[in-house]
Amino acid sequence: MAQEIDFSDAEIKALDACLGQTTSAMAAQIAAETGHTLNIDISSVALKEEADIRALVPADAMSWGIAVAETEGQFLFVCGKESALALSRPAEDDEDAFKERLADKGPFSDQEKTTLGQVQEKLAAGLIEAMAPHCSGDLAPAGFDFLSMSAWVSGEDPLGSDPRLVAEMTVTVGNTAATPGFIVISPDLIKSCFASALTLNTDSTPEDGKVSDSGDFIFYPASSAMKEKILEQLGTSPKDCETIAELIRGFVDDSTQGAVIGVSQGDEHILSLLRGMQELPDCQDKPIIIVLESATTANVVRCGRLGLFDVLPVEFGE
Repeated sequence: MAQEIDFSDAEIKALDACLGQTTSAMAAQIAAETGHTLNIDISSVALKEEADIRALVPADAMSWGIAVAETEGQFLFVCGKESALALSRPAEDDEDAFKERLADKGPFSDQEKTTLGQVQEKLAAGLIEAMAPHCSGDLAPAGFDFLSMSAWVSGEDPLGSDPRLVAEMTVTVGNTAATPGFIVISPDLIKSCFASALTLNTDSTPEDGKVSDSGDFIFYPASSAMKEKILEQLGTSPKDCETIAELIRGFVDDSTQGAVIGVSQGDEHILSLLRGMQELPDCQDKPIIIVLESATTANVVRCGRLGLFDVLPVEFGE
């Protein structure tokens, strides 16, 4: 067994924050390309032994990840079959047929694997783009595989027997139920190639900017019941967008100065996506104003965990 590498509490906290930003940015890119909202909620990050890691492995799942050129070690995502199938589902797919497939306990078919292969490539590309600023080497896609009965189909088991850093998470695609997953990272890979991820300033907050009064900002979703009230308080007209794909495309447009987003009760799964929007290229300084219809303690805490500090309850104009 390789020598265990210790991590301080501050380093674990920083890595937790970095992974939260990374997964949000990856989700934002997937949303822009597929139209599927992807919410990855990391619940904990810790160094785990092999037996504890294997206990997290789903019966059927898919994996994807990244590798650093000329180094060993892994940076691997694993998510369950339900989330994988939801990500590969065409937007026009029949809802009843999809529910029937989810109820089927059979493994991925060859056709599903082919479709999911394209999804894996997009996920890896999004992960590379999000992690590149934190990496001291050249990144490449890696870890494309499927699991059946908790075993990797290729026969190349990536877990090994050494301790690994593990981020436990839940994955939600659109309105489907959340399913468990995890990220497993070699400790020496983090220490040697992702040092900046261990020193991320978790106490920093985004600049408190105000949206432009020139109309050069976007509002999502256009059909929100809160829209009229929100815009009345802002005193200016936005560019409307209705879908997540339109939101992402509009936000990265050079003419867009920021975004105002109404989060209705029951739609809080998009919060991590919103955090990831500011990780998109040339978007770090664009303000995002979030108006919560349900400003419960849990929702406000969730926003804070994601770094979304400029959050307003729907009553802000009363």
